[in-house]
Amino acid sequence: MEIAEKEESFLEWLRTKGAKVDLIEIKKDPNGENGVYAKKKISPNEVTFSVPQELVIDSEISRALLPFDSMGLPDIVAQIAYIVHLKFDSDKITNTKWLPYIRILPEKFSTIGFFTEAELKLLKGTPIEQSAIEKISLVKNMYNQLVEKLKQTGYSEKEYTWDKFLWGYSVYASRSFTKRLLDLKFDGPVSEVLVPLFDMVNHKPKTKVTWENSNNNLNFTPGTEYNVGEEIFNNYGPKSNEELLMGYGFCIENNPFDYLRVKLNYEKDPLVAEKKMWFLNEKFGLNKLDLFITKLESFSNDLIFKILRVMVMNNNETFLCHSAFTDLDKDLGFISYRNELLMINTFEKLLYNLKNKIEAHVDIPDHKTYNVVNVLVYREDSYKFFVLQDLEFNSLLEKYNICEKLYSGGVPEDTKDFVEDLSTQVFPILAKEFPEISRINGDTEQRLLWAVGIFDTFYISDEEEGILLA
Repeated sequence: MEIAEKEESFLEWLRTKGAKVDLIEIKKDPNGENGVYAKKKISPNEVTFSVPQELVIDSEISRALLPFDSMGLPDIVAQIAYIVHLKFDSDKITNTKWLPYIRILPEKFSTIGFFTEAELKLLKGTPIEQSAIEKISLVKNMYNQLVEKLKQTGYSEKEYTWDKFLWGYSVYASRSFTKRLLDLKFDGPVSEVLVPLFDMVNHKPKTKVTWENSNNNLNFTPGTEYNVGEEIFNNYGPKSNEELLMGYGFCIENNPFDYLRVKLNYEKDPLVAEKKMWFLNEKFGLNKLDLFITKLESFSNDLIFKILRVMVMNNNETFLCHSAFTDLDKDLGFISYRNELLMINTFEKLLYNLKNKIEAHVDIPDHKTYNVVNVLVYREDSYKFFVLQDLEFNSLLEKYNICEKLYSGGVPEDTKDFVEDLSTQVFPILAKEFPEISRINGDTEQRLLWAVGIFDTFYISDEEEGILLA
């Protein structure tokens, strides 16, 4: 069946099922991918098309129509298995309800799993390099779960090769929506669904779009006007180029929602790490620090600095922050001058290391495929991030110089009141937890100041640096 025939057959199928599609048509976009275009002039807030809910493919439908028992498989694995079944076993299926939809799905995708070896090498040095490896490993683990289930049920494994499963996974990775988006009252576990036609509308940042569930129909209503022949866009949300490349297989130049991903390692001491992670969870709801994201448009938001302050705390600072008696700074705007200097220094090194990796030389193929073009956009925009940071970092360096001066000059006046208020409550606890404090010459105030790190010698050891720099 020719491409144009598939598109028309798909639209006709939608009409017979009660969908309203008279205002739109399906055409190839400049990249050769299907897109939804205005067939007639569309006014702002006008329902452009609608699709009956009965055409949505969810986990319940997938499990019910699979030719084997899927009990025990995660929902997403069962759903991938069903879409693969529809695609590659269509001649054996008596229920051909979704066949026109399956036929119009792409044969190949531009997502990471379909990259050639040469294209994967272009990711070298970028934050996405390790993510790509982890993603492929995750998909293979899902595939192994399916293979094991097929062995248990006696169903032929030949029906589900790795290539077929990768295709099915890419369908869900690039085209699915969360079930709650279709039904705001849905309060079950996170679940993905496929919505024919809705999944063909391409992404454009900041586009105003309304999805409405009305009379068992899903309505698509753009908030802007479209003239005849113009492509209609959806809004996938504030996604960075990293998310778009990993999940959908494309990038956007000068993406306003781009970010730089920073990977932090855990504290080597498990007891100290446990206290720090408890504190981060209590303060920010973080239960892991595998990834940390700094968004371009909100660099002034110092959340990353607050987290780094926790990550570079020494044992004494960790205890103080973990203790119920501490009230150093509820917002973690400051812990100690030692801590502040180390935090700024660590942040600078993180950026420096990442910048060097991004600048690493890669061999660009003479023939620039669609995937190559997108990876180059990703690399270029990642580098632009560092140019912006160079400008913003000047203000941070000023703070560094101030902290260093205060640190070397002793205790500032505004700290003495704080010390006096807390010393009688905190020091007995510190002395019990850290007996070495009692051996320090001087009064309680000096001991407490030592404990919070103000009088610690400022020194970043190789071990401390290794804890944080991934």
